[in-house]
Amino acid sequence: MKPITYTKEELEQLQLVDTTPRHINKSEKVAIKCAKCKEYLRNSPLSEVKKSILKQGRELLCNNCSDLKHKFYTEEELKSYGLTDTTPRQIKYEEIVELKCESCSGLFTNTMRTIKRRSSKHLPMLCKDCGKSKPIFYKKEDLEKLQLVDLTERCIKKQEKVDVKCNKCGDVAYNMLLDSVKRSLKTGPILCKKCANPKGLFYSKEELEQLQLVDTTPRYVKSLDIVAIICSECNKQFTMNFQSAKYRVIRQQDKIKCSNCLSKYITSDGKTVYQLCGEHNKLFDTGLKIFKKHGEEIFKQFLLDEKHSQNRLEQFVSNNIEGIEWYNKQPLYNFPYRPDFKITDKIFLDIDGLYWHSEKSGKPNDYHMTKRKHYENHGFRIIQIREDEIYNKIDIVRSMVYNILGKSSTIYARKCEFKPVTSIDSKKFFQDNHLMGWKSSRPYGLYHDDELVACMSVSIKHDGSVLEIDRFATKLNTHVTGGFSKLLSNILKLFNVQSIISYCDMRYATGDSYICNGFQLINERLGFHWTDKFDTYNRLQCRANMDERCLSAEEYAQEKGWFKIYDAGQVKYEKIISK
Repeated sequence: MKPITYTKEELEQLQLVDTTPRHINKSEKVAIKCAKCKEYLRNSPLSEVKKSILKQGRELLCNNCSDLKHKFYTEEELKSYGLTDTTPRQIKYEEIVELKCESCSGLFTNTMRTIKRRSSKHLPMLCKDCGKSKPIFYKKEDLEKLQLVDLTERCIKKQEKVDVKCNKCGDVAYNMLLDSVKRSLKTGPILCKKCANPKGLFYSKEELEQLQLVDTTPRYVKSLDIVAIICSECNKQFTMNFQSAKYRVIRQQDKIKCSNCLSKYITSDGKTVYQLCGEHNKLFDTGLKIFKKHGEEIFKQFLLDEKHSQNRLEQFVSNNIEGIEWYNKQPLYNFPYRPDFKITDKIFLDIDGLYWHSEKSGKPNDYHMTKRKHYENHGFRIIQIREDEIYNKIDIVRSMVYNILGKSSTIYARKCEFKPVTSIDSKKFFQDNHLMGWKSSRPYGLYHDDELVACMSVSIKHDGSVLEIDRFATKLNTHVTGGFSKLLSNILKLFNVQSIISYCDMRYATGDSYICNGFQLINERLGFHWTDKFDTYNRLQCRANMDERCLSAEEYAQEKGWFKIYDAGQVKYEKIISK
């Protein structure tokens, strides 16, 4: 896009602060001034300024000078808004005025714009303290609309938990925060699990066989259906809840046994092995093996001694990734940090539970970053993977480990063809091969025998002068030698940029690919995600001022039951393109 030459008169007409005749690009941001007071207004793209002034024929005014931001208010109007000073006068849109809280009758200040907006929505005028903590009175009709079980007219706080009934069957569906009920009702009526998904989910024959069901015919099964199960020890049939069977097999990685098999192993104090394992949060299968092989005394040591047992998360990793060694709770060369698994003599793997590695459990914000740097300073590398990544993306984690162990197949980039990738193909590729999943940007890939084996997605920043690498991944269990370099060099031929930037998550990456391709380390900062103990969420999913209440990010997170889990550092790399 060629820049256009503008004279001094044309720039004055466009209200630019700098009226020196010069070439200006359409997309270039320029400083504009108010048409009345001539004070600096803001920076805007020249195309938008021309559209507003030349095409729409309107002047650009600041808040103080705009006639639309002023209005004359009568005494009755000011009284209806709750203002303390009801003298008839003209008030600016952004002017701060004093008014009385409808709850505590105390005085507080707010802008006239906010007051008018709250009044138009029939919201009470409350001070900051009352808006957060004061309960609101609900009539019977309001409680019926909220689908509450208890319809007694009363005051309820936003953070108070209430029983909600299903809109179809009328049974108690959930016990949830009142604020969460209101948000859920915006998308439709609240339904229980039975009514929301009346058919249940479809399960294949292999999935039903894995769950030890007697009838393995592919079909829809509801979570609360009672199904016939085959005991893994005595092969007898018994019945249990389908949801419980699924939880035992998939999440806990246990085999399902009948009550007789669970209760026949009894210790001298009269308790069963199953009961004691549950009380001490130990795996029943592991405890039963120790009890059978070594006797009661060693079994009780197993219950009390943390060194002899893996937690469920570590057990899941051991069962799904071969070639790594559980580090058995022993310190590493007197380090203050203990790794969970050993991959090689120099590389270790940590599995981080979302709750126990979050701020909620008291972990310092820089815990993971300090741990990583401690290992690096002593010539070691630690890979830190989170609980939700283990359960949801175990194939990707296994591929990362196998790549380190040299178990991946090798493809040379010189034998691959570079070409653009469709949005559908790139989305599936990154969801299957990248821990962070897909991001909307421009994807390009390397194809080997018409199969996508490596993909890089980029975006253009800062008026087209900067190229950012958003994602790079190779196919699972595949190492593409020279893939990063070939993709980057071919992409640079398509764009005329001055520099390239990219961010590296140091929990599981090293940044070596950037250094080898001429990038420089610019800075390092600490990042975080939100978590609810089960999943992680991007930090932008909960930020300040998301609605008219103008709460902080932490206050919104508290409503959702979220808290922060910090990473091991986000490093920014940059490469300047020489012309």
